[in-house]
Amino acid sequence: MTFYEEQNPKDISISQILPALNKFLPNTNKNDIKFLYHGTYNVFEVKNDFIFRIPDESLRNTKGIQLIQREDKILKLIKPHLSILIPDPVFIDLTRNTPLMGYKKIPGISLSKFIHKIDNTYLIKLAKSIGRFLNQLHNKKLVKIYTDNFGVDYTNFIDSYHDVWEKEYREVKSIVWSFVEDYQKAWIQTLYTRFLSKISDFTFEPTIVHGDFDTSNILVDPISCNLSGIIDFEETKIFDPAVDFLFFREGKLFLNELMATYNGVIDKYFVERMQFTFSRAFIPYILYGANNNIPTLIEAGLQLLSERMTIFP
Repeated sequence: MTFYEEQNPKDISISQILPALNKFLPNTNKNDIKFLYHGTYNVFEVKNDFIFRIPDESLRNTKGIQLIQREDKILKLIKPHLSILIPDPVFIDLTRNTPLMGYKKIPGISLSKFIHKIDNTYLIKLAKSIGRFLNQLHNKKLVKIYTDNFGVDYTNFIDSYHDVWEKEYREVKSIVWSFVEDYQKAWIQTLYTRFLSKISDFTFEPTIVHGDFDTSNILVDPISCNLSGIIDFEETKIFDPAVDFLFFREGKLFLNELMATYNGVIDKYFVERMQFTFSRAFIPYILYGANNNIPTLIEAGLQLLSERMTIFP
């Protein structure tokens, strides 16, 4: 299983980042640096022991600096409450042209690289471990910690939840429509209108969510198949806990075991919210690609749309 980010080339050269890296790791040279992938951040492994993340070119500005500061704050808040390893930033540079975050590399490889080769016994074990991680992340005490530190008021969460998806649907009709065929428009329209019509019946409690919780951000020991870490928390926020369960491509056994281990509330609309969030995952690719003139990102979004239409026709 591959992701666009894993195939997307870096948009900053190693020569450009060397001076910034040498501030923290003196005598670093080009041979010490290995490019890994490029999504919101260009991600590099340095000296086989550290991970450095430099924002995408469109975010090497005040917005990118704020993104780094926010994620660093979130990681420090949630780390004491999690038993699994997550990034612990020790290097931060807020220089405008090359802002970056660096942390000690967490052992393991992305689950996306080998999940379909794992024996069912180990797959069940891994799903249970991931379920226990979500039990800790979605714990109510973390919601209070988050709100106390970020000043977020979620007392009218369902109203704001509706507004999030209604606003996105307006953007879809304004921007995405020009890239899709009529039969795709009909599928997207049905997806959003059906979901928006049901939100008033939702009563779930929001939790802290990872927000980008797929197999590329789950690190596993490839020998023991033990969960070794979770990465990439830039989308972490208070939101719908269902968005952290979008494992429809990984097989029923994995998803069922994950949900069976979860001790949060799985209400009658939980799976429907999972399916909606999974189905609309192509939208950010097309929107960001269109707004930043990145044709390859638009194409990746269209390919994802075709896949999601096949999974949930």
